[in-house]
This record gives sequence, structure tokens and C-alpha cells, in this order.
Amino acid sequence: MKTYRLALVLAILATGISSIASSESTEGITITAKALPTIKYKENHVIEISLSYVVSTPGLDLATDSGAQALEQRMHNAADAVCKEIGRQYPNSWPSDKACAKAAVDRAMPKALELIDSAKRAASQKSSG
Repeated sequence: MKTYRLALVLAILATGISSIASSESTEGITITAKALPTIKYKENHVIEISLSYVVSTPGLDLATDSGAQALEQRMHNAADAVCKEIGRQYPNSWPSDKACAKAAVDRAMPKALELIDSAKRAASQKSSG
């Protein structure tokens, strides 16, 4: 069975956008929701819909527990928003908004953990050096 992907990519900085210019590199975590509409366009062809939001990380101190928790909250907020948008555009799509959001966060979590680990290592090196 061939799968065609209809990618609706929308890069939106979730929450925490700073209006102050910074010399930090812009980093973010992409939250991608995927759903299957219940409409079959052609026999043996499935269209997968995906929509992505980018969660902003500059301004968060990921070396701290509060910074890591703030990032996780942003990820959940973005996942909820992106899945609700897919549900709004494709009301009979699968999975449900809740399952969609959990899957989107699960897909993005390795990148978040990598950024947190990197920030903690950098902070540890600064304090020991």
C-alpha cells in the first residue's frame, strides 16, 4: 500500500518568544502531529496529514529543573495546539487529539532530553572550570 504524505508544515514559535534581540543561536524543538483522515481518496492509498510547530528554547535555562520543566510544558502546549488544529481541519481524523498530542511529545522528547543534557554538561563545566 502506498502512503502519500500531505505535509502541512507550519513553523510557529510556541510560547516564550522574546522581543529582546539575543546573540544566542535560535534553537527549537519541532513538535509534529500526524493523523489519518477517515476519507479514502483512492483505493490502496492513504493520506497522512502532518502539522508541525516549533517550540522556542532560547531564554530557558535548561540546566535547571525549572527550565527543563518549562520546556516540557511548552512542548505539551504546542502538541495540544497542533493536534487540535488537525482535529479542527479534519474532524474525523485518527488518532484522537489526546493520543495525537502524546505521540507528538514522545517523538520530540529525545531532542529535548539531548538539549537538557547538553545544557547541564555545559553548566557543570563552567562551575568546575
